[in-house]
Amino acid sequence: MTDLQARQLDRASVAELYARHREHPGVQSKRTLWAGLLTTVLGTQFSDDDELFIDHTLLVSAATLIAHAVVGVDITGVDPIPLLSGAIMAERQVFGVVEPDVFDWIVEIPGGDAFIRALARRLARFAWTTVDHDVLKDLYESVITTKVRKQLGEYYTPDWLARLLVAEAIDDPLDQRVLDPSCGSGTLVFHAVRRRLEAAAAAGHDWSEALVGVTTQVLGVDLHPVAVTLARVTYLLAIGRQRLADPDRGAIHVPIQHGDSMQWPQQSLELIRPEPVDVDVLIGNPPWLAYRHMPADLQAQFRSMSEARGLWQGARVATHQDLSGLFVVRSIALYLRVGGRFAFIMPNAALDRSHYSGFRSGRFDDATEIIHVTFDQPWDLRRLRPHVFPRGSAVVFGRRARASKAMPDIGVVWTGRMPALERTIAPLTVVDEDKASGYQRCFRQGATLVPRMLFLIERRDPGLVRSVRTSLEKPPWRDLPALEGPVEREFIWPVFLGEHVLPHRTSEPAEAVIPWDSDRQRLLSPSQSSSDWWRRAEAIWNQHRSSDRLSIVQQLDYHNKLTAQYPIADIRVVYAASGMHLCAARIQHHRAVVSHSLYWSRVDSVGEARYLCAILNAACVTDLVRPYMAYGKDERHIDKHVWKLPIPLFDPDNRAHLELAEQAAEVEAAIAGLELDDGLHFAARRRRVREFLERHPTARKIEARVARLLDQ
Repeated sequence: MTDLQARQLDRASVAELYARHREHPGVQSKRTLWAGLLTTVLGTQFSDDDELFIDHTLLVSAATLIAHAVVGVDITGVDPIPLLSGAIMAERQVFGVVEPDVFDWIVEIPGGDAFIRALARRLARFAWTTVDHDVLKDLYESVITTKVRKQLGEYYTPDWLARLLVAEAIDDPLDQRVLDPSCGSGTLVFHAVRRRLEAAAAAGHDWSEALVGVTTQVLGVDLHPVAVTLARVTYLLAIGRQRLADPDRGAIHVPIQHGDSMQWPQQSLELIRPEPVDVDVLIGNPPWLAYRHMPADLQAQFRSMSEARGLWQGARVATHQDLSGLFVVRSIALYLRVGGRFAFIMPNAALDRSHYSGFRSGRFDDATEIIHVTFDQPWDLRRLRPHVFPRGSAVVFGRRARASKAMPDIGVVWTGRMPALERTIAPLTVVDEDKASGYQRCFRQGATLVPRMLFLIERRDPGLVRSVRTSLEKPPWRDLPALEGPVEREFIWPVFLGEHVLPHRTSEPAEAVIPWDSDRQRLLSPSQSSSDWWRRAEAIWNQHRSSDRLSIVQQLDYHNKLTAQYPIADIRVVYAASGMHLCAARIQHHRAVVSHSLYWSRVDSVGEARYLCAILNAACVTDLVRPYMAYGKDERHIDKHVWKLPIPLFDPDNRAHLELAEQAAEVEAAIAGLELDDGLHFAARRRRVREFLERHPTARKIEARVARLLDQ
């Protein structure tokens, strides 16, 4: 049996036990407490779900058994109840690792002890003596799916980054007290413990002295009950089996607390509030919880505390504000001595977005005092491949001081692909929202023609059409038979998709069934329309949609993205919503609808359209907007981020604007005559056009003019 099969079997066993005993009073009370804790930790991102409770129970049970194996307990021959209660750990003089919690319900029900014994036999097969990284993080990621981790915003620090951060932040490991106030599974704590122990060994300290030193000098706190258990076991793994087995080691107290590092003023749950400890170094990867995902009561407290410290930047960017900045400031105020150093992993927005301007100032008003920090050069991790996290990330460094020093306008930019990483010093460009382009209000996303099989069509025999099918369709739609039949001519509309747009050029649009009544300027529901296609599409939608929240008409006109396009303008500019390069074109088609894979705007003249296309297709603009783009494998989601650049509105009396439009007309004509194989994928055709633009002398002049226009 493979490890994966064994984990699947273990999970199925826990799920069966829970299903059989879910009404047990002890199980119910502990599950309720678990849900309350995670709602506090994760806000609206947390879904009170039995499946996650089962996964967490399995994780904590496995971690508890691993802890005992690390300290030398034969976990295959011990009664599960004292194992999970912490009694056996106490006998081994190891404290603060295992204690009764919300997950020990498993041994309070019939059959639970047999499961723990079976799990112990499997885990006892592994060697726990030569661990060199946070393996509990790996265990967590093997049990909790990527989809669930993304939903919960749970992304753990990779070991290589933790090792480098710890080495940078802790420069005197024997004489510095270190705290991670958001320790998660303990990755940063692991490397801090190892750094301290290695320094102790180099200094000739004996094991007992080294262990006392590390457990009083390297501390951790977290609000997440599962993370705390994993971090405690990770701490033991960092100490190592050899040191734990030393008969002269004495008692060990693992200093990982389950508590509220933020010390929220109003807290519905009884949680430990860590005492101010005056540490020398703060390290951490604080929670990246956006304001829009916080419960209402947490939003109110977050706003109040942020306003008091100069961190709140107003309603305009409220939804983008993130807990991480306040968490860092609050941790510095509560736990870091004056002169002490800090290093925190944060969203990259902390370096260059306006809603972090108060944070970057380095001066924070507290309820009783003003907190000053002096920032050092941050690390910009945005350009590393593969990406460290699904959001742009950075590391901010500094010290608590008696006078403030704002974050430098230069930083260490990391580039390369693991393991060949490079560091360069480069300027950090701060986005000034007040200088955002006026075009931000003009452009909007196209219509949601999804699922495509209900809307997009291809012509068949005269008078008949059929659903367009592609390999990109997702279930359940890809498994359904195509719609086929007659459709009234007035309900067949040309539609531009993202794939139809190249720089300065479009290909022929697709066609879609859109029951738009041109006389009355309204979208017809299936009951209002005579279209048999539309009625059949509605039946398929109602049967297979993921929820009954949206009717088919509401899906098609989601957020008025379809009806806003009517009456269709004579001249529009469109650009692709995603892709690694901006790509825009002018369209003049009196019936064509724009799909959600494009953004569009009406413009007043062909000259304005060409002016915009000149700017949007300039390679320098893609370079400028790329740092603001969300990404998966690479930066791909352009959306409206481009309008954060100071792109001026077209002025027909501005000679520079007119000359840019004239140059764009020349380039547009040249690209119109460029031979492109229609059989090529649209990405390859776009690449051909970009290569052509790189060689074209007028396109190079446009590049230089656009760079000057944007003051770059």
